[in-house]
Amino acid sequence: MIFEDKKDSHSIKSKSYSWFKSGKPWIWIQASSISVSIILILGLFTLILYQGLIYFIPKNVASFEYENSCISGSPSIKRIYAVETRSEDRASNIMRETGYIIDPSIDTITMNFYHFGAREIFSSEFGWICESGIQNLNYPDNIFTVEQFEGGILYATIEQLYIKDKAPLPYSEDNVSQIENELRHALSQVDEVRSRIDSLLINDIGSLNYQIEQLRLDRRRLELDGMIQELDSMDYNAKIAEFNSKYDELNKINQELKAQIEGIGYIDLRLSDETVTRVLLSNVNRIYSPNSLGFFSRVTLFMDKVWEFLSEPPRESNTAGGIFPALFGTVLMVFIMTIMVTPLGVITAIYIHEYSKSNIITRIIRIAINNLAGIPSVVYGIFSLGFFIYYFGSRIDEIFYKEYLPTPVFGTPGLLWASLTLALLTIPVVVVATEEGLARIPRSLKEASLALGANKAETLFKIILPMATPSIMTGIILAIARAAGEVAPLMLVGVVKLAPNLPIDGIPPFIHLDQKIMHLGFYIHDVALQSPNIEASRPLIYAASLLLLLIIMILNFTAVKVRNHLREKYKSLEA
Repeated sequence: MIFEDKKDSHSIKSKSYSWFKSGKPWIWIQASSISVSIILILGLFTLILYQGLIYFIPKNVASFEYENSCISGSPSIKRIYAVETRSEDRASNIMRETGYIIDPSIDTITMNFYHFGAREIFSSEFGWICESGIQNLNYPDNIFTVEQFEGGILYATIEQLYIKDKAPLPYSEDNVSQIENELRHALSQVDEVRSRIDSLLINDIGSLNYQIEQLRLDRRRLELDGMIQELDSMDYNAKIAEFNSKYDELNKINQELKAQIEGIGYIDLRLSDETVTRVLLSNVNRIYSPNSLGFFSRVTLFMDKVWEFLSEPPRESNTAGGIFPALFGTVLMVFIMTIMVTPLGVITAIYIHEYSKSNIITRIIRIAINNLAGIPSVVYGIFSLGFFIYYFGSRIDEIFYKEYLPTPVFGTPGLLWASLTLALLTIPVVVVATEEGLARIPRSLKEASLALGANKAETLFKIILPMATPSIMTGIILAIARAAGEVAPLMLVGVVKLAPNLPIDGIPPFIHLDQKIMHLGFYIHDVALQSPNIEASRPLIYAASLLLLLIIMILNFTAVKVRNHLREKYKSLEA
């Protein structure tokens, strides 16, 4: 019996050893690790997706009376209009230590975090409220959300509406539709006048300022070159006087438009603490009653806010408005980086694999390229700042832009240096991926091409490069994925907190590589760490993060589709 037990034990150990030796445990470990990674990635993306989209959903405004009896001191009852953002259950003993008066029999207390708005009127835009002090909570239809261009959001009821050349229109249940129609018409007038002001500032005044600056630079250039005769015949003062006269006319039109937009009308609002405040319609971005919105109205408003976020510049220290300059800057910089890194990486890989001899120098180059991939990205930013900007860019200014000095053109951070920094950062990825693709091409195929009379250049461009194109696209995909999310080096070489003017416009040379730009990664960093109102900017962080993820996914998906198309196209060569 003992012998049989030993035999069974030995058999079990033998089977366990065979199972481990077969490699199946490692398969299960790898499968589990991949599953956990996928779950974590999907969970993170779901969180960002939810928090990013909820920012655009119209939120109902609560109206309630609050008895301030949970805090030591004389209790007071206030009427409050606010939007609940979240709630927490807190231990009563901890709350008592911070000054709250709570019944000893209660172990936990629910605290609600509300957005009150009106940050320029109230002492705090956000705040915690003890749920037990809330009375008569309801969601009336006569509360409006007023989104201002300056001053944040207001939650209030309408007292009266005043439109120019019309009698004041007090708010009541009988004239709600009339007020809404008058508001809609007045705000459309505001948008029309604001568009005329923007067009005047960008096209007319902007073009005139460009002409004045070019005239000054032409005069400066003639002075530096010593062309006295041309300088005397330039009639600089007369042209400047003509430009100043045009500028005065345009500025007068601008002031008239500003007076016109400010005189369209105003609206009197009653806030939470019964304070009545007057808001000019020229400062109203959007006004609506969230509690009375139907499903389709909410969807329409949701899409309108999403479009505003994608198409408008930021305002109020990046805590409101849109994100279009950062979106445009990110895509443009990645596009220019791709144009720079692709030929450099491919040429380097072709030289190393096809032309250089296998010696110590080639091995050192390969080691150096592999080591470049492990250098911290901020080191690339410091190198670009010192070499490209302060040294190379300053030399460019001294040779080609001496009339601009002492104001630098390329001797200061800008779009060109930011794109070039990303190209240096990602070139090892493209080189390694391209070289691996070149190594997979059969040597017999190259020899057959040479044997048929093709020279080495023809073999390279008609056989080798087409077959290596999918690998090149793989390197570009990895480069785009890394470059789009970089922040640290860009802070040193051309990305700034706010640059509402796009680097592409109608003024020659149309693409301004010397201009500073915005970037989604830096925008997220700045809003998360430098915002004066973190609670107001928190939803923007998730929305911008979601947009950055979508951009990377779209760029990668496009590159993958191109790679698959090229792979199918040159599949016959591989066969």
